[in-house]
Amino acid sequence: MANTKLKFNEISVGQEFAAWERGDLNIELFQAYGEASGDGNPMHTDEEYARDLGYPGVFAQGMLIMAFAAKYLTDLFGVGAIQRIHSRFRRQTWPGETLRFVATVTKKSQEGGKNLVTVDLKGANREGEEKLLGEAVLLAD
Repeated sequence: MANTKLKFNEISVGQEFAAWERGDLNIELFQAYGEASGDGNPMHTDEEYARDLGYPGVFAQGMLIMAFAAKYLTDLFGVGAIQRIHSRFRRQTWPGETLRFVATVTKKSQEGGKNLVTVDLKGANREGEEKLLGEAVLLAD
C-alpha cells in the first residue's frame, strides 16, 4: 500500500491542493535529464540546432515536465500513490522559467478495496501560460 500523506476522509471533491513551484530550469538540467532518460534529441541541448529548427532556443523535454508533475503528486500523496496519470503538453518550457503545479480533486471513489482520488493537474509558468494539463488517479488511505 502507498505511504500516503493525505487521508481519503479528509479530501473533498473540488478541493485544490497547495501549489508547488519548480524553478531554475536551465540547459544543464535538460542535458542531465536527456542523459539519464536516453532522450538525446539535440533540440533540448544544442542552441544552434534548436534555432535551425525555428525555435528561439533549447527547451525542456516534455517528460521532464511530467516528472515534475509526478514529484508534486508524490509529495502530496506519498510514494506509490500514483495509480494512473496522463497529460498533454500545451507549450514548450524554456530555460529560466518557473513552473507552478496545482491539483484539484474531481472525484473520489472506492474500487477493489482501494480509496481512489482523481485530480485535474495543471502546470503553468508565472505568466499563467499552461505547459501541462492532465489527470491522475491516486491512492489514499
